[in-house]
Amino acid sequence: YGPVRRPPPPRLTLRSFSSSEDQDDKMPLETTPTDAAAAPAVVPMYSPPPRPEYAAATPLYSMTGNYLHNDEVAIIHGAMDMSTKTVQMIMTPFDKVFMLDVEEKLCDTVMVRILASGYSRIPVYKGHRTNVVGLLLVKRLIVLNPAEEKPLKDLILRRPIVISPEHSCYSILNLFQEGRSHFALVTPQKEVVAACWRGNADIDPSKVQILGIVTIEDVLEELIMEEIVDESDSPHAADTYMDTVRLRGLQRATTKLKGLLTKVRQLPEFLSAASGCSDLVTVACDPHGFYVALVVSVGLVVVAGIMAGLTMGLLSLDQLNLEILQTTGSATEQTYARRLLPVVRQHHLLLVTLLFFNSIANEALPVFLARIVPEAYAVVISVSCVLFFGEIIPAAIFTGKAQLPIAAALVPVVRVLTFVAFPLAWPVAKALDCVLGDDHDVSRYFDNLTV
Repeated sequence: YGPVRRPPPPRLTLRSFSSSEDQDDKMPLETTPTDAAAAPAVVPMYSPPPRPEYAAATPLYSMTGNYLHNDEVAIIHGAMDMSTKTVQMIMTPFDKVFMLDVEEKLCDTVMVRILASGYSRIPVYKGHRTNVVGLLLVKRLIVLNPAEEKPLKDLILRRPIVISPEHSCYSILNLFQEGRSHFALVTPQKEVVAACWRGNADIDPSKVQILGIVTIEDVLEELIMEEIVDESDSPHAADTYMDTVRLRGLQRATTKLKGLLTKVRQLPEFLSAASGCSDLVTVACDPHGFYVALVVSVGLVVVAGIMAGLTMGLLSLDQLNLEILQTTGSATEQTYARRLLPVVRQHHLLLVTLLFFNSIANEALPVFLARIVPEAYAVVISVSCVLFFGEIIPAAIFTGKAQLPIAAALVPVVRVLTFVAFPLAWPVAKALDCVLGDDHDVSRYFDNLTV
């Protein structure tokens, strides 16, 4: 198509996301050069800093030789990730959503609550929170007199969009662009909700579970990879974005913990059967066997922790980020990137190898512990050690600030493990490549761009 020229900064416009609910009071947002020349100086507004992991990825160059700034690099990453991110990853949990009862009256107290919430669209329910009947547009309240205490049910409520949790961010962005609404409910039973609304029936909470909500602001934040701070937000809210990301990881770890606790609840029957311990190895009867079992058990916990940490640390590294660091990073970062790129490119082989050794360590640990403690206690100790020392702590260390140095230092260990497990890991990795593809996101995106 010929050389690409950098276009001038686009004029501010919201026409791409126009909504029928906003047609009656839309303000002109486009400006002309004449208007811009006559307009007063624009006061710079707060702009959150880009994510730290992209700050080191600059300067980059465009095809014209100009620098790509941090924000431009972040938007490129955000656009690439939009097709793989689902709305369940970015939604606000439903139990944290501010809602109003349809039977409430719009008195002074309710008006103050609505104003203090800072939201422009508020879900309205009838009877219970799952039975959502519509959306209240806060801008409609400007013409109401709180002294009249008009019932909320007398207002015209709009129906939100209903989507499933598997919707991608791109698909929900297209739905928002249609103009019906910029607010969506996330539920696996979207057909049931739509049928209830068509028949003006109440939503049965035993049949429908609403997981959360997604707004157009949530999608745009994922696209630009920054927190959008408006007048009702704290100026320091953007600084907590990475804390929110870490919180999501903690929630996933909590879910895993609940699954392990479910298994622990089945231990009483094992405890009752563990009264006979004559086959245990003790210090008195066999000191050598006792200490061997103890040392092996500790070693298995360490191995499980290293394998889990490497799985989180290496597989979370983005190949595009490493290629950027290899070109534009500091000397140390370039060294780390050169070491890690050959390993990270073999995604499925790396995944199968690390999970193979992690599974061996996790399965062998209770076997050796059962030689020095009763079987029931061995299961409890094994679960606890694997959870804290083999999962949570390694994940926090290997994905923290020292992620690159630690991962680069352990590359020789990974190569040895890959060599040892190659006869078993290679066929499985090739099968995954054939069924799922090579899983090189960067190559796929560049191929699409080339086409």
